[in-house]
Parts: sequence; structure tokens; C-alpha cells
Amino acid sequence: MTLASRRRRIACLGTLAAITLLVAPTASAFGQAAPAKPATPATQPAKPSGPETAPAAEIDAAAKKVLDRAASLSLGPFATDRSLKAIRMTGRMVMAAQGIDAPLTVAIDDKGRQAMTIEIPGFGMIRSGISGDLGWSFNEMMGPSIMSAEELEQQRSQADLYADLDWGARASRIVHAGEVEITLPDATKRTCHKLVMSMRGGTEETHFYDVETGLRLQSTMTQLVPGAGAVPITTTYSDYREIKGMNQPFLTTVRVGPQTQEMRLETVEVNPELPADTFKVPEAVQKVAGG
Repeated sequence: MTLASRRRRIACLGTLAAITLLVAPTASAFGQAAPAKPATPATQPAKPSGPETAPAAEIDAAAKKVLDRAASLSLGPFATDRSLKAIRMTGRMVMAAQGIDAPLTVAIDDKGRQAMTIEIPGFGMIRSGISGDLGWSFNEMMGPSIMSAEELEQQRSQADLYADLDWGARASRIVHAGEVEITLPDATKRTCHKLVMSMRGGTEETHFYDVETGLRLQSTMTQLVPGAGAVPITTTYSDYREIKGMNQPFLTTVRVGPQTQEMRLETVEVNPELPADTFKVPEAVQKVAGG
């Protein structure tokens, strides 16, 4: 391999690492939950304890009012009858600074399964998913990876169709911290309810819900990144559209340190007929997982 080839490969791997870091928040555009950390190689799938064992969360009355309103808006009729069985989204992942504009598909079902595919020009296909107790990712340049228990627990919340109803399963304390003005990426200023959440994993998240519309506009948190330490993450939700009574953000902007990613949805299908192999785990991943 020539020196120029090595440099190109190193550059590609660096960009791919940034993409992998940003992929997890992309999947949460529907569930609007916390992002997961990139998967790391392991030999066995993790089996974290389920949220049903968690004690009741401490949520003050003002925060509960904001969350209840947001859940009724984001889920519509499904907030009460829970008849939402699956959702499939297609769109594009855009990282303008890296010149990346990649097709994206995400599928989630009511069994907690998730499958995501991104086709990166010049890199190939990146796939990730959750199937049972196995959380995984795979791409041709970095190979298969299995999520740790912590990574899988975070990712599960993204694969929860009813995440907006189940905050108490992930947070131990939620406090309404007043009304504040935030500035969105397009320079628009909005007055929002500020909710501070102490998560059961020991981290803290802050979520901002529009006072006028009731919809969540922004979330901030920190994430540990190998080689970089704690990196701030800001996710902004915009271009809300009604789909079968639900309100879905068709533009999600994620900022992780200096990196910015946009997920621009093109279609959202509610309760589609998903192919039988939608959540199939690649053979290379099965071998690493020992399955």
C-alpha cells in the first residue's frame, strides 16, 4: 500500500468513525430518546435488566404536564390505544462538511427491534440494529461490532415506539426548570419549557419543549467519545408534519462537537408490512456474537 493510499484510508476511517458516532442519534428522530455510544467489539451480546424493574420516577407536576402534552402530540391516537406496531422511515443523512449525502432507512417495531441502513458514497453500507438481546453494527471497513450492556440499554430507548410515554423507565427524576429562550440552527428564537432529566444511567439530559406548540424542539446532553472525553451533543427537531395524527420531525439536526449531521426524512410509513428479513442479523455479526 502506498503512502497516499494509507493516508486516504486513514482519512476514510476517521470520517467513518464520525459517521458511526452520529448514526445513533439519527435513529432517535422518531422515538426522540437519548443517543447511544458507538458499538465496540465484544464476544457476547449484552443482556441488561429491563426497565420494568426500575422504581417509579420523581416527576414534578409542571414537567408532567409538559411531557403529557408532548406525548399526545407526537403519538396522536396511538398514545391511548397503543396500536402502533411498526414504523419505517426513509430519507437522507447529510454531513455537508464531509460532502456526504447518503440514503437512509430506519425500521422499528413494537417488539423493540430496530434496523438501520445508510449507504455512504465511497465507504459502502453501514448497518446497525437490535434483535432480541443483541445490539450490533456492521460496515465493510470496520467489520462487525456488538454493543456493550450500556450501549444496548441506551439504544433500546431509541427502538421504543412509545418512548415519549415511558420517560419514567429511563429517568429517575424530571424537573421543570422554568421557561427559557433558545436559538435554533436557522436563527429562529423560541420560548421553551426547560426540563432537566436525571437519567438512571447517571447522566443528565436537558430537553426544550415549545411553549406555544408543545412540541420538543431541542435536546442537549454529553457523551463519552473514545479519545475525546465528554463531548456535548445538541439535537434539534424541526419541520414537524402530521402523519396519521402523529407529529413527526422531518428534519433532525445533530451537533456532536465540531461535527454536524442532518437527517432529512422523505417518507414515514405507519404500521407498514415489513419484510420477514428486516431485522435479520448479518452472518458476520452472528459469528462475532457466538450465535
